[in-house]
Order: sequence, then C-alpha cells, then structure tokens
Amino acid sequence: MTDKVFLYITGHIMQVLLKHKDFFEKSQKDRKELLKKFEPKVQDYLVHVKEAEFMQDLQDTYAMAKGNTRHRIENGLADAMLEFITNTMGGILDMIPLDLYVKSLDERKAWLIEKGTPEALATPLAEKNYQEVMSDLFEFVKFYKPDTPTIIVQSARDTDAKNKKELREHFTKQYKNAFPQFQVAKYLYGGLRVFVDGNVTDESWLGKVQKFTTNLSN
Repeated sequence: MTDKVFLYITGHIMQVLLKHKDFFEKSQKDRKELLKKFEPKVQDYLVHVKEAEFMQDLQDTYAMAKGNTRHRIENGLADAMLEFITNTMGGILDMIPLDLYVKSLDERKAWLIEKGTPEALATPLAEKNYQEVMSDLFEFVKFYKPDTPTIIVQSARDTDAKNKKELREHFTKQYKNAFPQFQVAKYLYGGLRVFVDGNVTDESWLGKVQKFTTNLSN
C-alpha cells in the first residue's frame, strides 16, 4: 500500500513536470502558482527543491516505500509522503466501517470512490483489509521516524468516523507523526483501552476515554 501512496503523490507531481518542462528553472513564486492544488507539505517541498535533489529524493523515497532499503534517508519528498499518510490516509481509513469488508471488491471500491477517495488509492484500499493497510502504512511511518510510538485503540465494537477523527487529532497533538490503529476487541464489553508502545495510557486520557465509550453505548 505504501508504494501505491508514493505513486499517487509522484504521479501528480510528474503531471506538472511533464506539462512544464522548465519547472525547475522557474522562480519560487511561479512554481507556487502551478502547485495550488497540492497539499501544503508537497507544495512547500516542490517550491524550493532543485532538480538534482528531487531526482535523488525520488529514488531514495521509492526505495523506502517499497521496503528495498535498510537505510533511512530523510528528505523533503519523504517528509511530504509521511504527512500524507498520517493525515490524508489516516482520515480515509477512519471513515471506513469494518463491515465494508464483507462486501464484494467492486462494492468496496465503489463505496470508497463515492466517499471521495481517489481511484488510484481506492483500488488498493479495496483489495486489502483494514488491518493489512494500517500495518503496511505504519511500517513506513515507523521506519522513517523510529521515535513514532505504536498507538493501539481497542474498543468493543467498531465506531464511527467522527470519534476516530477526534481521537486521531488528540493523539496527533500528543505525539508527532502519530498514526493510531483502531481494533475491535469484543471482550471489552463496551469499554475502551489505549496502548502506547504496549503500555496502557495514564489517567490524563480518562476524560477522552469516557466521552468515547459513552458515544459507543448510545
């Protein structure tokens, strides 16, 4: 899945570069004008990067996305990809109900596209289940930023996108590059547990947990 995210991001970049072959010769102001539809992190990277640096970043980031290297090479393109995964992909995954995966592949893909997921991402998302996608994406996040904590949120049943979004925003404020993974644990009987690097979170989370579990019971 991570390589599909890479291809999605770089595919849009290449469209601009092919249309404007003198892109790297343009001023930062002119570049920015061409990149209005890009996410801020991608836009900022492309406004400042030099051609030779971009080509090297492209090669290094693809190797990391494919898992073809043991070397972590920080660069602006990988930074932009990381933000896309933790923000955009996290948001897409949060809106997916787990019962979607009992439907056919075509139905899953159609649902994702209807909800605004780009087709280039809807297809690989539909082909794998939620946990496979989460695990694959987090593997890149953890490889690229080793200090990122592993956050697992367990609840008695699947919850709605609104609650997941609120919890994701909450974790993002606490931990940089947070990418919480939501799991159903039926034995909790309506409760909720949050693990950060294998440890149950302290009492500072209690208010959020209580609000979350109250919504689950409604």
